[in-house]
Amino acid sequence: MSAEIWPASLPKGLLIDGAVDSVPDGRIRTQTDTGPGKTRLRNPAAVRRLTGDMILSETQLNTMRTFVTTTIMQGTLPFHFYDPINAADILVQFGETLPTWIALSADKYKVSLNLEILP
Repeated sequence: MSAEIWPASLPKGLLIDGAVDSVPDGRIRTQTDTGPGKTRLRNPAAVRRLTGDMILSETQLNTMRTFVTTTIMQGTLPFHFYDPINAADILVQFGETLPTWIALSADKYKVSLNLEILP
């Protein structure tokens, strides 16, 4: 089964201003009785995290809600998305949280996405 694609009627990617990228972290740290803790590689296929916002109209917000709840089954399936920081299409899934939004005006919403870029 191939992964779904982020709806074309929604912004292609996150707003660059405020987008946060990270290095994949597959480490595990163990505390020791004395001295610095020990660090080793637990998983070389760790995910990279990408978080940020986008501005949506009410119609776009409804499209995104349908995509998350129905198309990708309550946010459990991966999908193709555009990475604005590295200018590339990437395979992602939602991370710790599903999208959240706040109203900016009668028809504009600031939507926050927490994504994990899959290896």
